[in-house]
Amino acid sequence: MSGLEALQRELDAWEEDLARLEAESAADAWTQREHLLATTLRTISAYRGRILPRLTGHVASADLDEAAQAVIAAYDEIVADELARAVDELEELRRELTTADRTTRLQLRIGETLATIRTLSTVIVRFAQEVELPRLEKHES
Repeated sequence: MSGLEALQRELDAWEEDLARLEAESAADAWTQREHLLATTLRTISAYRGRILPRLTGHVASADLDEAAQAVIAAYDEIVADELARAVDELEELRRELTTADRTTRLQLRIGETLATIRTLSTVIVRFAQEVELPRLEKHES
């Protein structure tokens, strides 16, 4: 299994977990706070434990020279850093949620942060699937 396939599998498992959580919370009449706490906790766990560690090296690089591999590594590092920041923000929002009396503002910020995480994850997968990296040739001087 390629790095991209493993990453896609983890992203799909996270989305499926959130869908099951949504159904469970609706069936058991969870409060909005309970639902948000569970969603944030599962997202944080999935990203820190399984998804973020898979972000480097997911693009097959056997055909690429060192310069192209360095560009991909830099791209991976930037996107992984932005995702890690979003997950850290989600952790802070989860902490606030445990002590806040009103959740409307937090609910909006959590939704925005989850959307950011989903968007960055989509960019990672689409880049690896759709961008054909040119072979860079070394020019001897």
